[in-house]
Amino acid sequence: MSEIPIIIARNPGQGSQYQGMGEVAGDCAWAQYTFDEATEILAKDNRLYEGSRIDIRWLVTEADDETLAQNHLTQLAIFASTIAAQRRLSVEQPDMGADIWAGHSIGEYAGLVDAGVLSFEEALLLVDARARYMTSAGDLARAKGQEGGIGVVIGDPEAVERSAGKNDVYIANYNNPKQTGVSGAKDDLAGVKEEFGSRYIEIPVSEAVHSPFMSWAEYKLRNYIGDGHDFKDPAPETVVLNYTGRFAESGQEIAQNAPMQVTNPVMWLPGMELALIDYVDHDNAPPVILLEVGAKMVLSGIDKHFARSYPNVKIVTFEQAIKTGLDPESLAA
Repeated sequence: MSEIPIIIARNPGQGSQYQGMGEVAGDCAWAQYTFDEATEILAKDNRLYEGSRIDIRWLVTEADDETLAQNHLTQLAIFASTIAAQRRLSVEQPDMGADIWAGHSIGEYAGLVDAGVLSFEEALLLVDARARYMTSAGDLARAKGQEGGIGVVIGDPEAVERSAGKNDVYIANYNNPKQTGVSGAKDDLAGVKEEFGSRYIEIPVSEAVHSPFMSWAEYKLRNYIGDGHDFKDPAPETVVLNYTGRFAESGQEIAQNAPMQVTNPVMWLPGMELALIDYVDHDNAPPVILLEVGAKMVLSGIDKHFARSYPNVKIVTFEQAIKTGLDPESLAA
């Protein structure tokens, strides 16, 4: 195997939030500055939450789980924490720069920043707009008596698809061969939960994301992006899109896909399979690092089947990367 690894950076999405998640910044001054910078950008653009200034540092250090479960604040907290983690990694382990980027749902936006497609400020304002529109879409559903939610099911994807059809809910993501997300009205999700029992896991998200419940958000986000945002072209075969499960070919394609991401399933499994296809199952396969950058280790669990299937693929958490970098002995462990 070649000694130069291919690094695929993966950024987590909703469900990875927790009280104190800003700890990913550590003592790195640039990473810590992320939270104050985000607060100032939102205030400068007059982006408020319930009439008040949004304090991102407070959000990622002190806000409780109930607060972080509110869709608008969830997305801002995850995005800011992930950017802080990226910045810390670039300072403390500069050799861990990514070759390919993939982010799960809201995590896609942090990947676009690291890949040079969007500036931090542009991405933050897009995330804020996306979160507001998705919350409004959820409010519209609640006004009709439909409280939304999302869960994941451990089991055969085809069985989950049949259950979703029977219970009038939607597939929200294809995470791995044994984990599939479902989204819809909580009353309808109860039918899926009853069918799968302990294999159904509720995700702390307050809206029916990645489903037609978010149609209003898709419409509003398309208009917002169409008003003029600078999506730069990524390098070829470097940015994996949730909506298509394929590499983005241009900044224009990314901009066009971003609104549709909120109403359609996250194609995580096919996207990761595509990212790996050139680097596995041949004699000269290089070492591949699936690096999780952000709070918790959700994606490391979702993607562990790749490390089991391919001897050259290694799962590396953010904490491991900070501690050891590309130390060969640590990566071989």
